[in-house]
Amino acid sequence: IAGSTKVGFIHNGTEGPPAQASGRNTIREELSIPPDSPIVAMLGTYEPRKGHRFLLEAFVRVREALPNAHLVVSGFGQADEIARVEGFVDELKLNDSVHLEGFWIDRHDLMKVASIVVVSSQGFESFGLTLVEAMSHKVPVVSTRIGGTPEVMHKDEGGFSVEPHDLEGFAEKITLLLSDKAVWQEKSSGGYRRYQEYFTINRMAADYAALVRADSADSPNAAAKL
Repeated sequence: IAGSTKVGFIHNGTEGPPAQASGRNTIREELSIPPDSPIVAMLGTYEPRKGHRFLLEAFVRVREALPNAHLVVSGFGQADEIARVEGFVDELKLNDSVHLEGFWIDRHDLMKVASIVVVSSQGFESFGLTLVEAMSHKVPVVSTRIGGTPEVMHKDEGGFSVEPHDLEGFAEKITLLLSDKAVWQEKSSGGYRRYQEYFTINRMAADYAALVRADSADSPNAAAKL
């Protein structure tokens, strides 16, 4: 609206890990991933803008430093989109370490076994809910600075963010988190603190309730206009 001034905003919230476990976690068994192999997880669609090629080329470099690392990709995709990514995996000779999956994997179960979560988007990305969900699980993240992801990451409290197309930087940050326990713990704790402060469902609901109460106090009809 012309002449208006933005005076504040309310972050989206997420429910975080379920209170009750969904049962025995069988992801490693179903994907034949050894217990001592670190898992890098990507949750998202197979659309080209999500940067699968970028991620896979970075993962080649990660595997040079950590040969036992595995990458699990979980999300919806059209047949041609999935085939495109499968072609990348074949070309880069990553068939023994990359698992291209659909939505059969529960996202909370995947985050429980993941060492880190990555967002490799090279195009539009609105809010970055996956980053918040990872932080709620105390899992560090590595993301590109696209759309709303810098707002979620803030000062890299819960992981690292790099510029889009910074292949070496992206691979370097993944490798650092997988190989340095002290850095991993620092980002795990920092991300969880940020989640609790800004991104819980309770915090979001309380902020909206406060907004409604404030508007109602200013105008008897304000609440009806929301």
